[in-house]
Amino acid sequence: MYNKQNVLKDVADYWRKVKSGELPAPGPNEISITVCTLDGAVSRIAALLAELEAKDKRIAELENDLGLKHIRAVEEALIFATDRNSELEAKLATPVRLSDSTHPRCRLQHADDIRAAGFTVESDI
Repeated sequence: MYNKQNVLKDVADYWRKVKSGELPAPGPNEISITVCTLDGAVSRIAALLAELEAKDKRIAELENDLGLKHIRAVEEALIFATDRNSELEAKLATPVRLSDSTHPRCRLQHADDIRAAGFTVESDI
């Protein structure tokens, strides 16, 4: 199949051969046909360049959008972690109250275990 790329290549090959002397210089009719073909090729190249630039712009927009989405996700995760941290700090600050119905010796052992875990026991304050 003979497409526009082949036509452009053929025109370029033709002028290379004319320049090297392999072919005689063209007459007015050949120049007219060649100019017409080159105009079409230039238009096609310009259209392809415009399409490429539009795609490059769209890729940049998408990359920017993905970057913003990632930043928002990180911000949301940080806010959640900060809220959860505050909630857990509040739980740590609240002393554990042991049941009065527990045997005193067991209560002391439980209190020691709770302190070892980093919590305060109501009798400590």
